Amino acid sequence: MIRRPPRSTPKPSSAASDVYKRQVDHRMILIGEAAHALPPIGAQGLNLTIKDNRLIYDLIKKFKNNIGSNEMIAEFNFKRLIIVILLTLIFIKPLFSAETIDPIKVNWSFKELTGKFDRASLQRGFQVYKEVCASCHSMQYLSYRNLGEPGGPEFTQEEVKAIAASVEIDDGPDSQGEMFTRPGKPSDKFKSPYPNIEASTVANGGAYPPDMSVLVKARPGGADYMYSVLMGYEEPPAGMKLDDGVYYNKYMIGNKIKMASPLSEGIVEYSDGTEATMDQMAKDVTTFLAWAAEPELE
Repeated sequence: MIRRPPRSTPKPSSAASDVYKRQVDHRMILIGEAAHALPPIGAQGLNLTIKDNRLIYDLIKKFKNNIGSNEMIAEFNFKRLIIVILLTLIFIKPLFSAETIDPIKVNWSFKELTGKFDRASLQRGFQVYKEVCASCHSMQYLSYRNLGEPGGPEFTQEEVKAIAASVEIDDGPDSQGEMFTRPGKPSDKFKSPYPNIEASTVANGGAYPPDMSVLVKARPGGADYMYSVLMGYEEPPAGMKLDDGVYYNKYMIGNKIKMASPLSEGIVEYSDGTEATMDQMAKDVTTFLAWAAEPELE
């Protein structure tokens, strides 16, 4: 059982120790996002979850005959504290060394209390996600049928069926015990580009491409930040050295990102005839991701 504690804002100097003190209560252990005392930054919530799961797995193997013992909990406490401190140091260091630039402010149609999503932009944004982003990024909390629901892109039912059917879904076992593939159905979840996290990490040079379902809400600055990062790629300042596979982005937290610029002029041919400029595609896909993160906004 995993219980999410009430959110609090500890003093920065005690952040790591505060998380450490809250994560264990007798035989109950909080892992990943449930153990956060501070909002996750730069996908460290996912990294923390992966490391927590690995630590729990190793400890269960070690203490298989005495799971939940004081000795197991004590070892978890010690090793988890080290993990939290290391992740804090790894991520906080570039924050202090990098230039901080506020995200570009965009007058989004959905921004105000009575705001609404632009249907045409949502449909174009889905096209950008499908043709550009979906090769690396999953959206595990969305089903194809959501694309036709009120408040979203509102594709017709026939369009939703066609979109789903264009994807091959792994299914089974059949009556013979064999797995098989079939055309997607509206009730299916969006298909992930990789079978597991490890495969996606290996395929992307050691960088995990985060799931995009709630990405807008998980980033400080929300939609403005997402749009700014998509538009923020440029040559690094003089004297800055970047490792292979690392790119400079003036809006990215830390200014370094392990994803090449995904957008270029005309990379998508919009089905409604809209000119696919980088600015237009960045706004459209950000709008789509904002809806995906908060589909009940309207």
